[in-house]
Amino acid sequence: MYDETGIDDRLAAIQKELEEGDASPITPRELLAWFGYYRRGSAVVRKIRQALGKHGLRTEPDFEGAWVDGPMNFELRKGAEDDATDDDAAPADQRPAAEGDEGIAAQATDPRYRIGRLESANTPPTVVAPNTNVGQAATIMLANDFSQLPVMNGSTLKGMISWRSIGRRLALGQPCGTALACMVPVHVVSKETSLFEAISQVDRHDAVVVRDSTNRICGIVTANDFSQQFRQLAEPFLLLGEIENQIRAWIGPIFKKEDLQAAKDPNDEDRQVEEVSDLTLGELLRLLQN
Repeated sequence: MYDETGIDDRLAAIQKELEEGDASPITPRELLAWFGYYRRGSAVVRKIRQALGKHGLRTEPDFEGAWVDGPMNFELRKGAEDDATDDDAAPADQRPAAEGDEGIAAQATDPRYRIGRLESANTPPTVVAPNTNVGQAATIMLANDFSQLPVMNGSTLKGMISWRSIGRRLALGQPCGTALACMVPVHVVSKETSLFEAISQVDRHDAVVVRDSTNRICGIVTANDFSQQFRQLAEPFLLLGEIENQIRAWIGPIFKKEDLQAAKDPNDEDRQVEEVSDLTLGELLRLLQN
C-alpha cells in the first residue's frame, strides 16, 4: 500500500508549484504507482480523485481516460464550476461534493473507453508528402509492415495511401506515380472518440487518423491495434471461464447431490441445485472449503 502522508506531501508540493508557476508533467502510470497501483479500476480512480481534490488539483488530460504512458499535466481546479455548470440542474452524482466530504466528488466523466487510451493513438505516424514517388511509399510500407500511410503537406493532412488504393488504381489502369495520385480521403477522429465508435470507422475505412486536443496528428489506428487491445481486455475473462469449467469438470464426479445442495447460498432458498453446473463460482469455493 502507498504512504498516505507521503502522497499528501507530494500533492501539496505540486499545488504550491502550480500556484507559483508550473509543475512537471507525469504519466498516468506514474500517478498510479504513487498510490501503489498499476490499473485504473473504479475504486482506484475514486481514491486518486479524492486525493487530488483534497489539494485542489486535477489532471489534463484526465488520468482516467488518457493513454497510460502519455504526458499529463497537473492543473489547479477552479472550483465547483469544474464539475458542473449548474449545480441544481446536474444529476446528484455529478454535483460538487459538500464540505463534509472534504469538498471532493468523483469527477463526472464519460465512462466510454476512449481511443486515446491506445498506444497507437499516441504514436506519431510515419507520413509521406504528396509528391512522394509511389515506389518509395511502397518501400516504406514494406519495410515497416504498414498497410497505409497518411499523406501530409507540412502539417496539413491531405489523405491516405494504402495497398488497397494503389491496387485499385493499377487494376483500373489509372496513373499512380505519386502518393497524391493514389491517395484516398482520410478519416479523422479525436482522442476522445469511443473505442466502439472508432471500430465501425476502421471497419469501413481500414484505418483512422487520430488528432489530439490541439488538432495535431498524434497517431493512426488500424484493425490490428483493435485486435491487440481486445485480446488484453478479453483474455482475463476467457481464462477465468476456462478455470471455472475445469473446476466443475474435476469436482463433478466427486461430490454427491447433497454436498452440492449444502454449498448453495443460504439466502437463495428457492433455487434448485441438481448438479455442479447449478452452482456459482463462489458456491464452488464454499464447497471446496468445507
